[in-house]
Amino acid sequence: MKSLYLTFCLLFLSVLGFAQDKYSLFEGKLVMAQNHPLALYSAQSPWYSFMEFDNYANLGANPNRPEATYLPLISEITNPLFLDDAVEFEMKAAIASGIDGFQFVIRYASVRNIDLISRIIAAYHRVAEEKKIDFKFSLYIDFHHSRKQSSSQMIQHMKVQLQNILELTSKSTKWVRSSDNEILTLTATTESIIEDLNITKKGYTSVRNTIHNDLSYIDKVYYALIDIQSYIKQPLAIVYQVRFLSDTKINQKILDHFKSVWYVYNQNKVADQSIYKLLEKNDRAYIQYVSPQKSQVFFTNKNEPKLAVTAVKQTAVFQDELESAVLKKAKMINLDSWNDYRGSSHLAPELYHNMGYSLLINYYKNKWGKSTSSSKEFVMLSYQTVKSDALLQKEMPLHVVERYGTLEDQDKVEITTYLNQPAEVFCNGKLVGFAAKGRNNFYVDIKKGNVEVLLKRDNIVCHKLIGATPIRKKAYRQNFLCNTYTTSDEELLNEIISLAAGPILEKNRLRFLLTQKQLAEIKKALINKVTNDISITRVLEISDAALVIERQKINKNYEKEMKKILGDIHFEIWKDIQNESHKVSRNIENLYKESDNNNNYNLLQPTEF
Repeated sequence: MKSLYLTFCLLFLSVLGFAQDKYSLFEGKLVMAQNHPLALYSAQSPWYSFMEFDNYANLGANPNRPEATYLPLISEITNPLFLDDAVEFEMKAAIASGIDGFQFVIRYASVRNIDLISRIIAAYHRVAEEKKIDFKFSLYIDFHHSRKQSSSQMIQHMKVQLQNILELTSKSTKWVRSSDNEILTLTATTESIIEDLNITKKGYTSVRNTIHNDLSYIDKVYYALIDIQSYIKQPLAIVYQVRFLSDTKINQKILDHFKSVWYVYNQNKVADQSIYKLLEKNDRAYIQYVSPQKSQVFFTNKNEPKLAVTAVKQTAVFQDELESAVLKKAKMINLDSWNDYRGSSHLAPELYHNMGYSLLINYYKNKWGKSTSSSKEFVMLSYQTVKSDALLQKEMPLHVVERYGTLEDQDKVEITTYLNQPAEVFCNGKLVGFAAKGRNNFYVDIKKGNVEVLLKRDNIVCHKLIGATPIRKKAYRQNFLCNTYTTSDEELLNEIISLAAGPILEKNRLRFLLTQKQLAEIKKALINKVTNDISITRVLEISDAALVIERQKINKNYEKEMKKILGDIHFEIWKDIQNESHKVSRNIENLYKESDNNNNYNLLQPTEF
């Protein structure tokens, strides 16, 4: 009898274990950032030129265009990198920013890009394994497609794209997998799979009502995703994007089929709690969505360029999203995104977003239980350098969405403190308030000019922070990126420069047999050049032509320093290599552009960087 009872208990535990495994995603907690594979500073990617200063300050072009609103810091440090060096930098920079892995964003792409995207993703896996980088990968499949493509065309395209990727990476140990060997996969606009729903043409409410009244549509989505997995011969752990947050009937049906769900955080507390309770009831993992900045979209209507901006209260929503991950003990933070520069939601080191968002990720990661580092005090400034009513050199019609904040919120300066002890907060000489231990946000209205923050304890300054870019009433370009400045910027920038310049310094060491003293001097000269380039670009709101002249002066001083360190002969060789690398990158870019109408797009690696 005792033996029979023991057998029954073991059988029950095995069934219970199976039930748990069925919906398990992975061990531990992860911060996974959406990564657009082509947004890579390598001549192997056709997008690299969109990341350069030459594109940012494109003489003769309208300053109010997407590429004129961002400048990734990697392009300020080095010429385009070898593919392997480029992906290594992205991973290590992401780790420094508190990120555990990338979700590769897979969308309806042009046929010629399918092979290229697959090779870049394969490079990420290969380098992570060869260099033993503690970094993970997963998939993010966005089923959105234009009205020109049918759902069946889109699905077939996705099958081929996923098959190409997995043929090159199927044995990789870097995929985030469930206990059943399923690759973690978040889906977006998933209902686009079903042709009958006609989601590209119907409104939100219409689609919701259709599904609510006929839940078999969710079954159709499920079987379509099963068909995709069958085609690529790889099971996927699907985490489904729910769009109808308050519709428990639809969302329960989705959970009946899939591992879990995620949704775009929208500050609707009732809807947010509805989803959270449903996940708790079904014993599923909670996935927290976070985004550094809500979308900034340039579009053309009747040949007239326009800009749509989502107003935000600086970094307040981002902080709330991270706080939610801590409070709800999220299994995963779904970060949108690492490198969506055009959409303005990037976390990667960039001129305007700077390091502030990375610092916030690391702080909350510590609270979330993913880091053993101590909580270091820091102060952060966040503000728009151009007011919403600023006079612009070239006006552009502006459409503002006040979903996460108002224009009034967006025009204010945000002072954020994370303290271990209380302190008084002063801005431009005036007392703002008293900052308690922990997180505090203060908002002040500064019409124009510089921003300086002081924190005092017992009348002694303990923290000082100056915003590098003044607030302007008149502006050369329209830019609604949230500028951040922190008390840790210098330390973080030096770390990013070291990561980006590492491969180049090592090549130069071997090429010129440099001493450790020379290497240190070269690194110091490079840090000075990059710092000055960044400073002049931030501080001076002048025409692109004038900015180019100022930066040329900085480059001449840098070359003088390099000549002094290397000597005449080695300096000339070094300069020839710099010029040649730039030329080779441009030639590769031109080859790519010329390949639009044929399949001859086998891009070569640059010869020297």
